[in-house]
Amino acid sequence: MANSERRVSDLKRRSDDLRSELETANAELESAEASKKASDQGLKVSQTERDLVLASIQPQEARIALLQNEISAVQSAVAKIKR
Repeated sequence: MANSERRVSDLKRRSDDLRSELETANAELESAEASKKASDQGLKVSQTERDLVLASIQPQEARIALLQNEISAVQSAVAKIKR
């Protein structure tokens, strides 16, 4: 019982850490998307700078997807332990 309680506690802590990291990643993604929008609106941003902004969005989207998958896995593990 103590092991499963500790495991649940560890998983909940991991879930909290992942959610915090997800919030950070979402904020970074929003910033990158805002930069892209500004460049698309005709601001004097060179094509190279715009490409760098676009390149920064893709890893953030991949990071968010991975975090969401890991959060789901942690939640599933917690649900299994609680059964």
